[in-house]
Amino acid sequence: MFYVVVAYLNSDSHLDVAVTTGDNIGPNSSSVAVLLGDGRGGFSAPTFTFPGLMMVLGPADTTET
Repeated sequence: MFYVVVAYLNSDSHLDVAVTTGDNIGPNSSSVAVLLGDGRGGFSAPTFTFPGLMMVLGPADTTET
């Protein structure tokens, strides 16, 4: 199963995307790919994080108001 989150992941006010990769079965089977929005409808090349962890993504508002 794949999970996708579209959110503001950094402070540049452009929407970004995070998606799990792989099938989440077995060791070293998945990671999170982060694609930063460029503000023109495109995204950066993916940066892969957390290799080998089983995970579910979900957005959260972590700003202090």
